[in-house]
Amino acid sequence: MNAEYNIQQAIESLTIKRLGEALNYLKPLYENKASLVGYNEYEAIVNDFQLMKDYMLRGFVDPQREQLYNTLIERLYRVAADLMISWKCKNHTSYVNAFHAADRLNTSHNFLRSVLEGYVSDVALASLEAETVRLTKLDELYARHQVFLNRLFCAILTSCQWTTEDADFYQGLLISPTLSTIDQQVLVSAITLSAMNVYDPNKFSTLFHVYTDAQEESVKQRAFVGWVFAMTGNVLFAEAQDRLIKPLLSDENFRKELLSIQIQLLSCMSAEKDNDKIQQDIMPNLMQNSNLNISRFGITEKTEDPLESIMNPSADEEKMEIMEQNIQKMMKMQQQGSDIYFGGFKQMKRFGFFNDLSNWFTPFYIQHPALSETVRKMGDAKFLELLASQSFFCDSDKYSLALAMSQVLTQLPENMREVVSSGEGLAMNGMPPMGEQSISLRRLYLQDLYRFFRINIAHRKDLVDPFATSIESKANFLLDSAFVYRELNDIKLRLGIYFYKHKRYNELEVLLHSFSSEHINYTILKGYLLFHNEQYSEALEQFRFAAAIEPDNEWLLKGMGSVAMKMEEYEDAAACYEKLMSAHAENKLYAINYSLCLLYRGRTKEALNKLYELDFRTPNDSSIQRILAWAHLCDTNAEKAIALYERIISEKSANEDYLNLGYAYWVCHNLVRANEFFTKWQTNEPAKDIELEFAKDRYMLNRNGITAVDEILMVSIIKG
Repeated sequence: MNAEYNIQQAIESLTIKRLGEALNYLKPLYENKASLVGYNEYEAIVNDFQLMKDYMLRGFVDPQREQLYNTLIERLYRVAADLMISWKCKNHTSYVNAFHAADRLNTSHNFLRSVLEGYVSDVALASLEAETVRLTKLDELYARHQVFLNRLFCAILTSCQWTTEDADFYQGLLISPTLSTIDQQVLVSAITLSAMNVYDPNKFSTLFHVYTDAQEESVKQRAFVGWVFAMTGNVLFAEAQDRLIKPLLSDENFRKELLSIQIQLLSCMSAEKDNDKIQQDIMPNLMQNSNLNISRFGITEKTEDPLESIMNPSADEEKMEIMEQNIQKMMKMQQQGSDIYFGGFKQMKRFGFFNDLSNWFTPFYIQHPALSETVRKMGDAKFLELLASQSFFCDSDKYSLALAMSQVLTQLPENMREVVSSGEGLAMNGMPPMGEQSISLRRLYLQDLYRFFRINIAHRKDLVDPFATSIESKANFLLDSAFVYRELNDIKLRLGIYFYKHKRYNELEVLLHSFSSEHINYTILKGYLLFHNEQYSEALEQFRFAAAIEPDNEWLLKGMGSVAMKMEEYEDAAACYEKLMSAHAENKLYAINYSLCLLYRGRTKEALNKLYELDFRTPNDSSIQRILAWAHLCDTNAEKAIALYERIISEKSANEDYLNLGYAYWVCHNLVRANEFFTKWQTNEPAKDIELEFAKDRYMLNRNGITAVDEILMVSIIKG
């Protein structure tokens, strides 16, 4: 028997309100196991359910029957959820370790409040002692409290379903001004992990109320992430969740916050892709143009080449400019939400510090016992103070950097050690916070979470990974059925545009099915998605519908023009590009596409006039000259086409130039040269069929008197 499977099946049965079915799944687990968690409650539910059925068989009409049945469902869910936790604590490594780390900690409300509040007052009193006594006392307090906090973190993670009294207690604790905000943030993270993995309505409500009521912004933002990740699509809890969320949906700021956190989550999930971009595109340029040599023997300055300074006196300025451009690229990525430090720090999570689960989520503070050795080696805490004050690194990375510095500090020369200890060489002084405080705090916390799940593989196996790449992951929370609220349609539309811009078409498709909107952008988005899925006729239908409402919408015109060309609806396409040209005369692409539409419709002279105008404005532009050469072919002026194609090929050729030059020589009856260029094109494009190309371009061939028989013979010549 697979116990975990049975428990999960019982929960799924409860979701569709099949109480008897759920009881049957749990029955083999509880048979002759009176010591198993929830045994007495399970037996009580079995008896109550049997009584309900007996009353029904006797023909009694009970107006409270439905309410009682739902109560039994709720009671059995608690039993099944507690059983799942118990199973995990015996069979899943992360839970087993956390259960042992908690070491049966006393979690009574009075005890926890006493310890957490007592810690704050003890630190305050110890700070008043003489320095020799103060330092010793504080070190002992911090060390003892860190052990307690990690045990409490693990106890919450492995805790069974909370009661409403538990929820009220923790809610009050987490917004209380008498507790350390560091402790509060750590506990919010523990509740988040617990509720994410086995849903608990009381833990969810705790997180939500802390989000709405907390005055400390760092606690508030962690709670925000927490309830978003903990929220479930299970219909059993939909009504309770709605009661909390719906009153806030009319608040525009709340809706904006939901969109903001959704985009931040998507940015987090792109960290590894962004790291690849930095490693492949940016870092090589930085290193190539820097004045440093990096080898296994260390970092040394490059020896200046006197000949280079004579031959290229501006070389240094050019290198500096390239370095600045690449640094700006990284800064721009960061401003757009990219986690540019993930790649650099992911190898620095092997310190023993990260063996304690709570340390992954502990805000950076200098008094952390793990940093005492670092402070001692540095002689003072200036470096750590600067590290704590800046807003570019998440807490996990700050600890990594501090612990790494502790290891290498003794190996540095005295003068370098002084510079590092003072923090003067770190360029962190005066760095402004990135964006609004709430956005910045939330982004850094999400980066901590991302590192925990991406780097700590052992935990990722046992815990729900909110950053999983599937569309159903918690990071795509606005796609979840739990967030189907009409009031969110405005932000879902903006999210859809974000998905389209970032080429996240699968997410866009799911999103568009989760809501509808009368806004014109909703119809346009549907058109673009259909276009991407190569459903061209359906896409054109959507665009035409939108055009009847907003005929001059530029985003619409771009999509409609493109799909109309694909559908060979050249009049529609020409009308779109004509409007776009009028609005953006400088955009040559619109003019080129407009000219092509004219050519396809046989309006060759008009196309040539437009192309001459373009060629005059931007001379020697090969993209324009290619279309101009093609226009000459369509205008039965192959000699001019040959001259242009020969010039293009002599400068920078593309494979299509060989095909088109072959056409031009064919029209001029120089079949040897035509065959030469057709063969060259076919050699470079072995997967394509020359016969299909002839079919596509038949309108031009027909104008130049090339018959169907001519095509057949030419194909035979080329293919030998």
